[in-house]
Amino acid sequence: MTEGARERAEYLMSRASEALQEAHLLLENEHVEAAANRTYYAVFYAASALLEAQGIQAGRHSALIRLFGREFVSTGLMARRHGRTLSALFEQRQDADYVPAPTVAQERASVDLEEARVFVLDARELLMAELDERGSG
Repeated sequence: MTEGARERAEYLMSRASEALQEAHLLLENEHVEAAANRTYYAVFYAASALLEAQGIQAGRHSALIRLFGREFVSTGLMARRHGRTLSALFEQRQDADYVPAPTVAQERASVDLEEARVFVLDARELLMAELDERGSG
């Protein structure tokens, strides 16, 4: 992995952590639709970081979801639930951002945020293992 790819992957993972914090604050203040957006972007950035570490960049959200499934879920590197989480949060974000009267409930947003936290933690662990392995090999 190039130094540039490593830096981009680490940057994306830091963005994932920031997005989680933003989602939490938004949800606390009952900005549910905005929280849904930031929750999705937390997993988006984490998935992007993992793909970047593999030298893969996705140009579209749908490509990222597909590539994440192929490279990490199908191979068993990430749990199947994480593939479902990424897809579900994308749909939820689409609804929150583009539907005139979104139907994102506070309870659902809280559950989604917890799923995103687990996703980001697991992705960070995998990324750090990948970076350590490539750094020492």
